Amino acid sequence: MDTTIQLATLIPVVLGVTGALRILGIKERFLPLSAIILGMASVWALTGILSGYGIIQGTIVGLASSGLWSGTKNSFENMRFSVGFKKK
Repeated sequence: MDTTIQLATLIPVVLGVTGALRILGIKERFLPLSAIILGMASVWALTGILSGYGIIQGTIVGLASSGLWSGTKNSFENMRFSVGFKKK
């Protein structure tokens, strides 16, 4: 399997684990850092090598999962406001 496809499948995995950490009570400001660390760990688990290139790939996976969460959350909040619901 192509490495790009493997790395792309890691993004929702890291997003799910970060969401579980959110439910467990980790503070919001530490979640992006934990996503980056989880991304690096998942790339290391996938490839077995922790090199400079692997660290960059893990950082990209973590940042992509963090951005996916942020973008989805903001889209749903904007959609909710356009329908007329008030912010909590």
